[in-house]
Amino acid sequence: MNTILTTEQKLLVETITKIVQEQVDIEALRRYRDDRSLPGYDPKLWQQLAELGFLGLAIPETYGGADLSFFEVCLLLEATGSKLMPEPLLSTTILATELLKMAGNKTLCQEFLPKLATGNLIITLAHQEQESHYNRYHIEATAKREGDTYTLNGRKTHVLDGHISDTYIMLFRTGGQTQDRDGLTLFLVPKDQTGLKVTRQHQIDGRNTAIIECTNIIVKESARLGSENEAATLLDPIFDLATIALSAEMLGAAQAAFDLTLDYLKERQQFDQPIGAFQALQHRAARLFVDLSLARSAVLTAAAAAGNKNQDLALFASLAKAKMTDTFERITSEGIQMHGGVGVTDEYDIGFYFKRARAAATLFGDAAWHKNRLATLKGY
Repeated sequence: MNTILTTEQKLLVETITKIVQEQVDIEALRRYRDDRSLPGYDPKLWQQLAELGFLGLAIPETYGGADLSFFEVCLLLEATGSKLMPEPLLSTTILATELLKMAGNKTLCQEFLPKLATGNLIITLAHQEQESHYNRYHIEATAKREGDTYTLNGRKTHVLDGHISDTYIMLFRTGGQTQDRDGLTLFLVPKDQTGLKVTRQHQIDGRNTAIIECTNIIVKESARLGSENEAATLLDPIFDLATIALSAEMLGAAQAAFDLTLDYLKERQQFDQPIGAFQALQHRAARLFVDLSLARSAVLTAAAAAGNKNQDLALFASLAKAKMTDTFERITSEGIQMHGGVGVTDEYDIGFYFKRARAAATLFGDAAWHKNRLATLKGY
């Protein structure tokens, strides 16, 4: 697969990188962490991204988007990851947008996709439950049908950007047993729906999730996304796309963390010379460079596979996440070590990358889970 950027893709990267470098600062994460009355992202920057067309990269032109491939979306995530941008790109631009497109309901696409492209609506997926762990099909929340309506009950945890979302795409069991792949159905539930309770959660990396509780919520059949009992056919490829997009974001963050460490090695003086002159540290930095290069290859290959709708998408997604997770954690751990004791203090940005690496590692499956999945897909 070709992962060499075209002229148009290079221009896209240059544009978003310039915006990120000029307008995003790690200091914002400190503000969001210390003042929890803030939404945890910059609404003005979000609107600017929308005006420049970045929120609608993969949305069809019919609905106000640019109709580009998923590869371009991953380039966007990589650029924003370099400054740990907390804007709800993964939840809205990936999960919600791709689910709506894949479900193929033209009425719902017409209602929601134009608003997603213009940044006037934030939608996220609420699927995970307390006992789910990495079992995507372990769903206890129920949707009981009565005529042309459903009654929704259940509790969702770790809902990405759930505290700022206007609408939720929620996963419920409409048939089968607790861990069955079949019998799952998706519904669109607005935030102001009677019986819906949202509790904000603050993560270690400064980002936010939410607990969503549904108590006897009544929705019409028109709120259903996709066919009844067949949500897994949508979720399987969506989770692979989200995994690849997250890996792209992690790649941008890992590169930035590596650059921070290199800068420190050149600036920190010991025995009248920069510590980067010491051979032991040079060898450790060289190892990180090799790891990062291999991870970049895995992520870009996965992004290209997604853009080309490759039939082995699941394999590429797990390979990218497993490699990127190990690499991101190693780079940030070494970064802390090479910064010395000050690396763990709030004064230095490397600590934020360290925390993001740990939070991102568990999202959509950790390295061990993806390695096991990769082995299974290869028949081992």
